[in-house]
Amino acid sequence: MKIFVDMSTTGATYAKRVAEGLAAKGIQAVDAPVSGGIAGAEKGTVAVMVAAPMRRSKSLKPVLDNIGKAFHVGRQPGQGQTMKLAE
Repeated sequence: MKIFVDMSTTGATYAKRVAEGLAAKGIQAVDAPVSGGIAGAEKGTVAVMVAAPMRRSKSLKPVLDNIGKAFHVGRQPGQGQTMKLAE
């Protein structure tokens, strides 16, 4: 299965729309926005809010932890975006 990890900040509605479009093509979308700004990116300390099934989140964690600290925040696309807004 192909996986698309969206680390942008687009909003929950857009994340859901992207996931639906990709699912129709057999691609799993992972909603994983980043928080921490430029300073966090330079230090590798950003927070990555991962919304995906737990198994997928666990498989991506070693890769995403190279960027910062990955946190599983939900299973559905859009939940990462929502968590970023709540922080």
